[in-house]
Amino acid sequence: MQKIVFAKLNNCLMSAQKVRLVANLIRGKSALQAKDILIYTHKAASKDVLKTLESAIANCIHNENYNKKELQVAIVNIDEATTYKRGRAVARGRHHEILRRNCHIKIGLVNGKMDATKKVSDKVEKLKTVNEVKSETKTTKTKRKMTKKLTKKVLK
Repeated sequence: MQKIVFAKLNNCLMSAQKVRLVANLIRGKSALQAKDILIYTHKAASKDVLKTLESAIANCIHNENYNKKELQVAIVNIDEATTYKRGRAVARGRHHEILRRNCHIKIGLVNGKMDATKKVSDKVEKLKTVNEVKSETKTTKTKRKMTKKLTKKVLK
């Protein structure tokens, strides 16, 4: 089992949905490649994810004496944080609520190649074979039945 080194950014002032779009770009990539992707991504969330990734790289180098070139992104978790409730006055003395959503960003890095990516890639390959079988079947009802059965077997 490989040791995973984490970095966290709590209460990022952006919704988790927006940050997940950027986080999905770097999952499973090497740390340096992920850093390049984030630098050239035109999303506001990329700045916060980049900041957290750089912190995780610094933790690996300083605390664990890992080589910067061998680091890989193992885990990227984006969780919802507390929601700030604001409001706006509207006609007839009423009040419309404005929800300012926040999130927590957590990135884990591993030294060298990951074991978990092999398991995920195996499941992806099995799902590809499921889709091939699905395309061979003729009617839509049998396609649905076949995919349900095969996906249950693969994901177990």
